[in-house]
Amino acid sequence: MKRKLSSDDDLDSNSTRFDDDAYSKQTEDDSSGQKDTIVVSLAAGPQLDSHDLVLPAESSSTDADHSTTQSPQNQNHVPTSQLNSPNRSLLPYKSNNRDQYRLKCVPLQKAALTGNLLEAIPLLGDVPQWMLRTAITERDQTVLHLATGAKKVGFVKEIVKLMEPDDLKLQDRNGNTAFCIAAAVGSLEIAKLMLDKTPNLLTLRGAANVLPLFMAALFGKTEMTKFLYDETKFHLTDQDLADLFFKSITTDLYGK
Repeated sequence: MKRKLSSDDDLDSNSTRFDDDAYSKQTEDDSSGQKDTIVVSLAAGPQLDSHDLVLPAESSSTDADHSTTQSPQNQNHVPTSQLNSPNRSLLPYKSNNRDQYRLKCVPLQKAALTGNLLEAIPLLGDVPQWMLRTAITERDQTVLHLATGAKKVGFVKEIVKLMEPDDLKLQDRNGNTAFCIAAAVGSLEIAKLMLDKTPNLLTLRGAANVLPLFMAALFGKTEMTKFLYDETKFHLTDQDLADLFFKSITTDLYGK
């Protein structure tokens, strides 16, 4: 897996820069030469440095004529109005929000990435549900997105208890729920915690309109792929099955 690092918006020289951990794989469609990508945002970890995650979403159709197959690339950048986005009221788009962002969001980023529940709880305030529905990064990631990407199981377990089932359906700027992130990092414990709360996360599609199952296969997460396939096999379309088959071959999951 090729690692690709890229910087994103900085608040300023005195603030903590937060973006996404990033990996990049690229594949080329034999017939068109086009490269399709999926963007999945993952937490970088305790070091609080971060980058973009860009992954391929190539068509798996075996037909010679691809003209009738919609490329996931065209679906990757979903208009914000079509996303189930978190509350953005604390993001520093306006100068008067910058202090709130620095005082509330940046410390919560650190707490989520390090799994520090003792630091997080006071920051959530008197109405923690509101803060857990709020974007704390400029990529519309919530506390749950970040803690999931960092695979902080204990932390996720406790904050999920504070959330309503629909809160787990919130999507980041790339269109991914926190469950999509759990699939990508291969955390079965976190995935099962989320499904206990919100079972239909299994079929909520993320970036490039692909299922969490496909993301697990894309990252080569064998156990997660098996688990998600068993849970979703009766809901898969023919195209889903074709995509999964070819991706399982390219990531050496097929036959495992």
